[in-house]
Amino acid sequence: MIRWPTAVERQAHSRDSEERYGFKGCIGAVDGTTIPFAYAPSVDPWCFFDRHKRYSVNVLVACDWDLRITSLVQGFTGAVPDTVVQATAPWHAHPELYFSDGEYLVGDKSMLGSDRVLLPHKGPGAYIRANQNYNYQHARRRISAEKIIGELKGRFGSLKELRTPVASDAGFTGVMEWVAACSVLHNVCIWLDDIFPHVEPADRAANATGESLAPLPPAAGAARSRVQQQVLRFMIAQGLYHG
Repeated sequence: MIRWPTAVERQAHSRDSEERYGFKGCIGAVDGTTIPFAYAPSVDPWCFFDRHKRYSVNVLVACDWDLRITSLVQGFTGAVPDTVVQATAPWHAHPELYFSDGEYLVGDKSMLGSDRVLLPHKGPGAYIRANQNYNYQHARRRISAEKIIGELKGRFGSLKELRTPVASDAGFTGVMEWVAACSVLHNVCIWLDDIFPHVEPADRAANATGESLAPLPPAAGAARSRVQQQVLRFMIAQGLYHG
């Protein structure tokens, strides 16, 4: 139930992004979140202590525009940043197997930027008017990933605070299996048109992992610049550009 979209599905998602937001080639969004524990793990608890001062595991979720989870990357404690988790994602390590030409995901400032994961502008450059407009539209497109995380924790309250003891490798594996099971059930609900009541991603600030300090590769900057020009033309045509 958790699978990467086919080439035909990616084309449909790309058209949807272009028609609704001006992001031609955008096939999904990606975001990280932490799953906190109610109790400190019995083994190496400091490895699980995250920047929000809770014990947790870090999970990276990618989704399509049908709000279906297409990738779930696990196996990392809450102390590990999103950039490290993303580096192990199969679609990041082998993009040629997952993306066609011109296709990409949108991610937040904590991600690793590339020509397959386009980030918003950050730092002083984010205050340039054109970049501000692009970041606004980027956030509107990217919010689907945040919405899915909100729905996951809304449907399955255990993900708000896991009470499973982690005292061994088996316990850690059990946590990952539980998160995966909840993610599969989320996709089953989408498949059955069991729509979850609309919820605002109120935990956005709580789940924020801060800006990535990794420099943006030249190819990533060029890809973002190309897409930004398309998006700004779309915004101007639709009367969304704030001059």
